[in-house]
Amino acid sequence: MKHIKTFEGMGSKIDKDYIRSVFSDFIDEGAFIEITNNPNEDDTVCRIKIPNPLGTMQQSIDSLIKVSENHTTVLVDIVSCVGRVRDEFPGISSSVDYYHDPKYIIVRFSI
Repeated sequence: MKHIKTFEGMGSKIDKDYIRSVFSDFIDEGAFIEITNNPNEDDTVCRIKIPNPLGTMQQSIDSLIKVSENHTTVLVDIVSCVGRVRDEFPGISSSVDYYHDPKYIIVRFSI
């Protein structure tokens, strides 16, 4: 039977080390990841800045397609990581927001 983590002994916060391990592929590729527990709310925020994940915009349609494919891959991988955290901590909710300038992805896990 799969071992499911509970919140007992952790207070109301999600294990930041586990989140870091789930996003380790992004870290290995040079992404900046900051994970914080919000002291005013029962949530944990993972702020991800991926170095040049989308390539550069150029004039050719082939370049635009390649950039779009890279963008999709990064976002699908992040959604997969969020799913792994939610599998490990049943009952939490999550949201993923993308900010264009600067380019950050914010993942929020809430109890």
